[in-house]
Amino acid sequence: MNLHQIDLNLLVLFDALYRHQSVSKAANEICLSQSAFSHALARLRERLNDDLFIRINNVMQPTSRANELAKQLKIALPMIAQALKDSATFNPQSSDITFRFTATDYTELSLLPKLSNHLTKVAPNIQLKVLPAHQPTPTMPLDNNDVDFALGFTHQTFKSSTIEHLTWLTDSYCTIARKGHPALSRGLCLDPY
Repeated sequence: MNLHQIDLNLLVLFDALYRHQSVSKAANEICLSQSAFSHALARLRERLNDDLFIRINNVMQPTSRANELAKQLKIALPMIAQALKDSATFNPQSSDITFRFTATDYTELSLLPKLSNHLTKVAPNIQLKVLPAHQPTPTMPLDNNDVDFALGFTHQTFKSSTIEHLTWLTDSYCTIARKGHPALSRGLCLDPY
């Protein structure tokens, strides 16, 4: 199928339904009536020759074809949105953008208080949304545009041709115990620790 054969608005509709798994919620997000949404979904189903979503227990469950399409659209739609954005120069004083971070608890403690204080002065309307770091490397959330920045991961395990990274902090850990503690008679190894 050629791109000119499909209304790209139907892909936005698809994305909303895939995320919400509810016609009413998806229709509300993209400001359509449920009836108009259902008609548009019917057009997309016909164009792609697939049901895409099947109602099971009042939830719109995606078909295999829908799951595959969603993976590609998760990458493509943010790229299209970025291409259409106003090309005006970023102005931190007036911007009200929200930056999404994933961070370890240690990283949050060591960086975010200073960063927040600095932003209050130079970019008062910018918001930070901090999510917990669940993965040892940030590749997937960054590639999927789920987050803008990932803080607190080990560079040695990270390889990517599409994501920039830099070291902004190096630190070492220490363990404190009372002098002569019996668990430390042969030094500190993982089991007694």
